[in-house]
Amino acid sequence: MAKYQYLIAYLYADNNNRLSCGKTIYKTSKTKLNCDELEIAEKKIYDDIGYAPTIINVVALPVIGIIPVADSSNENEDKDEKPYVEIFTDGACLGNPGPGGWGVILRCKDKKNKSREKELSGYVEHTTNNRMELTAVIEGLRELKKPSIVVVTTDSQYVCDAINKGWVHKWKLNGWMRNKKDAVLNPDLWKELLELLNKHEVEFRWVKGHAGHPENERCDKLASEAIYRRKG
Repeated sequence: MAKYQYLIAYLYADNNNRLSCGKTIYKTSKTKLNCDELEIAEKKIYDDIGYAPTIINVVALPVIGIIPVADSSNENEDKDEKPYVEIFTDGACLGNPGPGGWGVILRCKDKKNKSREKELSGYVEHTTNNRMELTAVIEGLRELKKPSIVVVTTDSQYVCDAINKGWVHKWKLNGWMRNKKDAVLNPDLWKELLELLNKHEVEFRWVKGHAGHPENERCDKLASEAIYRRKG
């Protein structure tokens, strides 16, 4: 049996925002990269093109002429279809910085195809609004017990743009620096979020806040209630 069944390649946006396909980085026998392997791949991308690009995707492509063999570590995942989960999140903060709260709604279907929901909320004594937005997403993903297909809906452009536009990968490649002078804010939460994203297939969707979106309004209420419940 061949040692390697897949080539790791990548897609990125160059400095002029033109979509480019990178070269093959290396060969592997896995179809999915863990956090350490993804970090290695990102470093190799940087070495390949000479700067930290906005990475669109890192993919495993089957080697032509070799029949891909499923990785035994993913055997159970292949047997069971991944659950589809909707996660709605919001964060709130009084004063920014100040006391903050976060709210989450998780929605999925059980084995009888019946819709099920779960609400979560939490409080932090001194924080910022962006930290609460990030924390809400993290807490929602933490609730998932197995790899899932997830759609996260949030009113935070800070969170959505960092993920969907690839900024967070660029920050990571740059040692959590936005540029030569300015450090990335909230690196602890970004690192934790990236680890969780590696376990699931996650799509981020942005909605305008306070615009009548039912789940967003509910999450905002959960976050606010968490603050006032603790403040009395």
